Amino acid sequence: MSKPEGTIDTPLGTVHFHMNNAAQVYLYTEHPREKVTIRHIPYQLNYHCYLIDGKWTSKPNDWREPGLSRTDKYAETSHAARDTARKILGEAWAAHLAAHPELTRQAAAANADDEIERLTAELTDLESKAAAVQVKLDAARLARACIG
Repeated sequence: MSKPEGTIDTPLGTVHFHMNNAAQVYLYTEHPREKVTIRHIPYQLNYHCYLIDGKWTSKPNDWREPGLSRTDKYAETSHAARDTARKILGEAWAAHLAAHPELTRQAAAANADDEIERLTAELTDLESKAAAVQVKLDAARLARACIG
C-alpha cells in the first residue's frame, strides 16, 4: 500500500501533502510558481508537521519549522510568519483528515508494510550471516577433531 499523498486547499494557498505515517505529514509547495501567501507575502513552503498532544504542529523547540522562503525578494522569514503558517496549516490539515479519515488508516498500513519489509530484509541478512558463521564453525570443529 502506498503512503497517502495529494493536495489540499488551505487559507494560505494550495499545498501538497505526503503522509509519512499516521502522526506525521510533510506539507510543501512543489514548483517555484507555487506558493503560500502569509500577510500578503509569497513563500515557498516545506513543513514537517506532527500530531503532538492531539494537535498538528511542528516538533517542540524547532523554530525553523515550517520552512518558509520568500519568493518576492531575499529576506529573512519572520517568527510571526512561521507562527501563522504553523497554526493555519495545522488546523487545515486536521480539518482535511477529519473529512478523509481513510488517509490515517492508509498511512498507518503503509508504514506497517514498510516496517515489515525492512525487518524481513534485516532478518534475511542476519540469516545469511548466520549461515556463513555456521560454515566457519563447522570447519573449526572439524579441524579441532582432526587434531585429536
